[in-house]
Amino acid sequence: MSGPAGAEIFETGTVRTVSRAGFTSLRLILPRTGESVEILPGLGGTVHRIALAPRTDTPTGPPVEILDSDSDRELAENPRFRGRILFPFNDRIPSGRYGFRGEEFRLAVNDPGSDSAIHGALYRTSMRLTATEPGPDRIGIRLERLFRGDEVEGYPFALWIEAAYSLEPGRFTLRLCAANRGSRAAPVALGWHPYFLAGDRGLPEAALTAAF
Repeated sequence: MSGPAGAEIFETGTVRTVSRAGFTSLRLILPRTGESVEILPGLGGTVHRIALAPRTDTPTGPPVEILDSDSDRELAENPRFRGRILFPFNDRIPSGRYGFRGEEFRLAVNDPGSDSAIHGALYRTSMRLTATEPGPDRIGIRLERLFRGDEVEGYPFALWIEAAYSLEPGRFTLRLCAANRGSRAAPVALGWHPYFLAGDRGLPEAALTAAF
């Protein structure tokens, strides 16, 4: 977009707060393109919706929903962990039992069908908004959560996690950072659990990148 004398003009992204099924939703929006991302701090920073424009130099048409999301009724039920951040462990731990440095621990079983503890505890807790980062053709937010060490059954470790979300034209980025805030070593794993919508055409112009 150009202004007087060819000067470039950028539109700053915005964050809107809306209510969804009793949860507060933070909606990141790029006014110029209409692209948006919806985050649920009360459900551990769940990425609820992503709508992006095609990855071309001159996007045309409305943004496309690319994330399979829970219905409002399903948000509290969490049937498939759609969009949830998985912390401080992921995957399935049979019977919730695990060993670390010579000690045995037992997590609460939250998947009775497989008699397993799955996908951590962050998804059922609240995260705190610590920063809103508007910029030229960009919007970002940061959420954080501190587990003190006595909040998760079978996980007596103190850990902090930050989730940083940013939306730019044609691109959504989620960055996760964790730190040990306790006095002893702690086992930890991070994950994200999206279900992407490919539709009949697939997503030929999309790219998914994970960096560690």
